[in-house]
Amino acid sequence: MIGSIGYFLAALVIAALISGFWVSLRPIQNRGDVNHWPAFFISLLLVAGGPYLWVEALSRQRSAEMQDAVASVLESEKVNEGLRYFRVVSMRGDRARVVAVGLERETTGFTERPVFAITLVRGDDGWEVEDYTVVHSLSRNADGASLPPYW
Repeated sequence: MIGSIGYFLAALVIAALISGFWVSLRPIQNRGDVNHWPAFFISLLLVAGGPYLWVEALSRQRSAEMQDAVASVLESEKVNEGLRYFRVVSMRGDRARVVAVGLERETTGFTERPVFAITLVRGDDGWEVEDYTVVHSLSRNADGASLPPYW
């Protein structure tokens, strides 16, 4: 949650800078007549939503071939309800960075959604796990955030 708030505040600041620069490029005689809020909201939409659109596009292209490798990480960590979803965050050549969110039922009846950052490498038999980190999980004593935030 704190990561999401920080992400949104950073997006607000960046959008304010972009819209201020955008408005400053207008001719001086037209600056007083222009409403600056549409420029700010368009900038905010692009800055806050741009990373999600990029991740969704990468995930749509590559997620089918990575499904088994990502699921194997959650099996090794004994996430009892398995994989909820995962997103391909970045990809360079034969390496990919993935954020995976699982679903785990606690003995108390509550649910937890552990978040994992996984590095995959394309091998001869498809995608293989090179490394992974538990980003956020109460039962695994990890408290972090992914960028863009996923939960």
